[in-house]
Amino acid sequence: MTTVETLPAPLVTSPRPVSVGRRTALVALAVGAVFNQAASVLATMFNSGDTSAAGYTDAIDERGLLGVLGALANVAGIPLMLLGLIGLLQYSGRRAPVAARIGIIASTVGFIGFFAMSASLAALYDLARPLEPAQLAPVLAALTGESGGMAFPIFLVSFLLGSAVGMIATAIALWRSRSVPRWLPVALLVFLVADFVVPDLGWFDAHVIFVVFAVGAAVAIARTPDRDWYGV
Repeated sequence: MTTVETLPAPLVTSPRPVSVGRRTALVALAVGAVFNQAASVLATMFNSGDTSAAGYTDAIDERGLLGVLGALANVAGIPLMLLGLIGLLQYSGRRAPVAARIGIIASTVGFIGFFAMSASLAALYDLARPLEPAQLAPVLAALTGESGGMAFPIFLVSFLLGSAVGMIATAIALWRSRSVPRWLPVALLVFLVADFVVPDLGWFDAHVIFVVFAVGAAVAIARTPDRDWYGV
């Protein structure tokens, strides 16, 4: 009597689910980047990059509302950018799971620090607006880092490290997955260098590069069929 060896059924895997809707991701990414660009423009109009105590004193006295609006623009844009990036990375993570996972975790850490910094700045600017210059000492100490408090340094470190690692991992995930045109991860790395490494050029705002990346990614998401995005 002969026996027939039964082979195990092939393993059927389903795509990793994307919890962020396709349209939600593309709108959140593009709108969040525009808010971030607006925040950068308002911040430049507020104090022109002068972070000295004297510079803050003049800026708060003459253009305090611009500082508040700029910080609030970031408060509005940061959650949107993070939401869009998470959706994009979940989609890309089907072919580059490790890089995408690192990108989501690191970006979340960085954006939490960025959000905390922006919310704190909005509160400080709003608190300082009605004060006389002679009363600004505690606010100026917090803004210039001379207060000795640890909140701002912690927020800043988490923002810088999380954002840098997150952008590098995101670029790797997008490149390896081929989920978007190849120029998009390159643009993201160019923005990282321009914003974090290259000294302020004055005449050029590096955030424009991120807007180009975000809008390009949004267009790529818009062209992605629902069956590919959701894996159905």
